Amino acid sequence: RNRYADAVARLTLQHRQQDGRTAPGVFPQNTLNLRPKSLAVQPLSVFTTMGWSGSVSPMGERLLVSRWVDGSEPKWVLFRCDVTTEDSVKLVDGGNDESWSPDGSRIAVCVGDGAAKDITVISADGMQAERIGKGYMPSWSKDGSKLFFMDSSSTWTMMRCDLSAEPKSTEAVFTDLRDAFAQVSPDEKKIVFADPPENIVIADLTTRKTIASNS
Repeated sequence: RNRYADAVARLTLQHRQQDGRTAPGVFPQNTLNLRPKSLAVQPLSVFTTMGWSGSVSPMGERLLVSRWVDGSEPKWVLFRCDVTTEDSVKLVDGGNDESWSPDGSRIAVCVGDGAAKDITVISADGMQAERIGKGYMPSWSKDGSKLFFMDSSSTWTMMRCDLSAEPKSTEAVFTDLRDAFAQVSPDEKKIVFADPPENIVIADLTTRKTIASNS
């Protein structure tokens, strides 16, 4: 799970155990020196928990993880974990692909089954929720006023929702992407996306000009 961050990033990495389970952990990595084929990191925290798609809070004290819960109605469930106490709190049923707001007060999460999921913004305690639109892979602007997400009703289009506007407005900002995985930088100037089969591209969000790639 790669996410944009300022200066030194805190990344959550999936560690697959021999029995096939995964355990997210919190790690530091200098994003200016990333090497796609040789990523060496040291653990920032010994905290691990079972789950998927971990997202660290801006201050590093909490971790969001999605867990697949079996039962009469198997589903994804989003939990908020305290890195220090290792306590877990259930936030929302059917939630995954989560992202903290820059100030840590809100969480953008995909809620639902199948590809047509609802992009929902919830409070950090899970008590308030607001649906934004259909899509996946939400990410925030640096000031938390805008939310970017991939539109699930079109062919790989990056959308931008102005959360400060009333009524809230949504528009396409980058179309004709070649893969479903893409995110906008917090400063809203760049976009990173997968360019199959193996290329990762960083481009200018306005001009679409390629800034860097690993090809």
